[in-house]
Amino acid sequence: MLLLLLCHTATGVAATATRLSLNPGETPPGTFYRVTGSGFGASEIVRITLRSTPIASVATGKLGGFTARLQVPASTLPGGYRVSAVGRRTGRTASALLIVRTSWNTFQFAIARSGWNPYENVLSSANVATLGVVWGKQYGGEGSPPVVSKGRVYNGEGGNIAARAASDGHLLWMHNTGGLVQAPPTVSGNSVVVGGGSGIIRAYRADTGALIWAHNVSSEAPLAVANGRVFVTSANNRLYALSLTTGGLLWSRVFPSLSQDGPAVWRDKLLLYAGTPLALDQATGKTDWQLDSTGYFSAPTIAPDGTAYWEEGHELWAINADTGAVLWHVPSATAEHGAVANGVVYMAEGWNLVAYSTSDGHQLWSVPEDDALFGEAPIIANGVVYVGTWPQDGTGSLIAVDPATGAVLLDMPLGSPVMYGPVVVNGRLLVTTYDGKLRVLAPS
Repeated sequence: MLLLLLCHTATGVAATATRLSLNPGETPPGTFYRVTGSGFGASEIVRITLRSTPIASVATGKLGGFTARLQVPASTLPGGYRVSAVGRRTGRTASALLIVRTSWNTFQFAIARSGWNPYENVLSSANVATLGVVWGKQYGGEGSPPVVSKGRVYNGEGGNIAARAASDGHLLWMHNTGGLVQAPPTVSGNSVVVGGGSGIIRAYRADTGALIWAHNVSSEAPLAVANGRVFVTSANNRLYALSLTTGGLLWSRVFPSLSQDGPAVWRDKLLLYAGTPLALDQATGKTDWQLDSTGYFSAPTIAPDGTAYWEEGHELWAINADTGAVLWHVPSATAEHGAVANGVVYMAEGWNLVAYSTSDGHQLWSVPEDDALFGEAPIIANGVVYVGTWPQDGTGSLIAVDPATGAVLLDMPLGSPVMYGPVVVNGRLLVTTYDGKLRVLAPS
C-alpha cells in the first residue's frame, strides 16, 4: 500500500512539540493530499500510517520537519481516517484526521456538465439492484435536484432552500426564497448559490445559512460558478456574470435567443446555446468562437479531453471546446443533457437511452422504453449509468444500466418522474421527483 512520496528539508525554527497537518483535510478517494510534520528528531525516518496501515516513510530535515505528498487509495471507502506519524529514533508521534469524502457541488457533478463522478467506489453493478431508502423528505410543491457538499445536502423544497445532514436528513437550516426553487443550487467554497421563481439569485453561507447577497435576476436554469464568478442565464435572453463574493454585476450580454439549460465551463470559456453553439470568454463575455448553424442544440456535455458533445434535433455533434472545430456529427434523436466517461457519451433520447463512441460517434447500444420517455440527465458512476424515466401515465422510475452493454441492472418505480437526474456520491443515490419527494438510497 506504499503511495507516492516526496521528502523535503524543513526550514524555520525547531518545533517544541510534534505536529501533523493535512492539506486538504477532506478529499475524495484516489486523490492527493499533503502531510506536513514538525517537532520530530533531526534527520530521522518518520513512518506514516493510515488507520495503522503503513503508507510511507519520510526523512526529516535538520530541524525535524518534513513534507510528503500522498495519495488516498482509490478503494478507500468514505469516512474518517487517522493519519499518524512516528519517529523511528525518537518515538515522537503526531496525528491528524483525514476525511475521505466526495462532494457533488453542482448540476451534473462538474461545471463541465460531464455527468460523471470518477470517485465513487461503493455503489456498483454488483449491489445497485439492492438499493433501498435510507431517508427521504416530502414537501409541498416541486423541489429541486440536490447537491451534496461536506456532509450536507442542499436542495429546493417548494419555495425554500434547505440544508440537511447527508447522514440522516435532519434539518440544519432553511430559508424561504419567495418562489419555487426547481433548478439545483451550486456550492462553491462556503457559499450556496440558488435561483428561484422569485426572480432573485441568492448566496447563503453553506454552514450557517446566513444570507451573503441577493441579486435581481429571474432564472430557473442551473447556475455555473467558476473563478469567483456566478453565470446565470435568464428568461429574458440575457446572460449575467456576477461576483461570487458580493453578487455585483461583472458583465452581461443579450442574445436573440438563449437556452435555459444553463452554461457549461471549460477552462476560461463558457459554452452555451444562444441561437447557435458558442463559447464566451469568462472574464469579459466576448465571443471566442461560434458554430455556423441555426439548429436548436442541447446543453453541452464536456469530456475531460475538452470535447463538447451537443445534440441538435437529429444529430449528435462533437466539437473542440477550445477552438469550436467540428470533429464529427452523426444521426441521433433529441436530448437535453448527456454524460461522458471512458470513451463513451450517453444521451437520453426520447424513448431510448443511447451510447455513442467518442472516437467517431458510432452507436454502441440503445436501451428502449416502450411507454416511457427517458429523463433529462444521465449520470455515470463506478461502472453504472443512471437515468430517470417519464412514462405516458405520468409516473416514473429510476433505471440503472451496464455502460458496456446497456443491460438493465435496476428498474425502480418511483411513482413520479425524476427531475433533471440522480446524484450518486459516497455510496448513496439521491433523487428528486416531480411530486415533491427527495429520496436517499443506499445498497443493503
